[in-house]
Amino acid sequence: MELIEESFNLIKDGGLFGFSAQSNKFFATCKDLYGLHSIINSCCGYINDKRIKLTVYEKEDYERCIQFYNLDLTILKRGNYGIKTNYWKNKGGIQSRYSWEKRLSVQKETSLWLNKLYPELTRIQIRKNGIYDIRFRKIK
Repeated sequence: MELIEESFNLIKDGGLFGFSAQSNKFFATCKDLYGLHSIINSCCGYINDKRIKLTVYEKEDYERCIQFYNLDLTILKRGNYGIKTNYWKNKGGIQSRYSWEKRLSVQKETSLWLNKLYPELTRIQIRKNGIYDIRFRKIK
């Protein structure tokens, strides 16, 4: 509970916080990161801002980050912490909503749409299994 309270205190003027999408220590930054970083929907906190209007039905976590960033609101990724789960096998979420073929189609459509809306902030990455992903560009 202290971690959540501390995280909300760090974004007290408005913003979004979250954790690494996985618990692999090899990929851990071991430090808090501010700026345009991906914050996964499975474990995040934010101070609600009515100006945030999500338009996509998948990859909305990326769109949320972009909108917080464009509004100059804090985005905090807690680098010492990760989420331990099996995203691809647990019941619920996108894997329960679509067949594999439909999932590929929806992920591709949403990724291409977000990249079209925000080309200066995003790029497309295609996994070996055919899933389209959004990645944030490095902002200087």
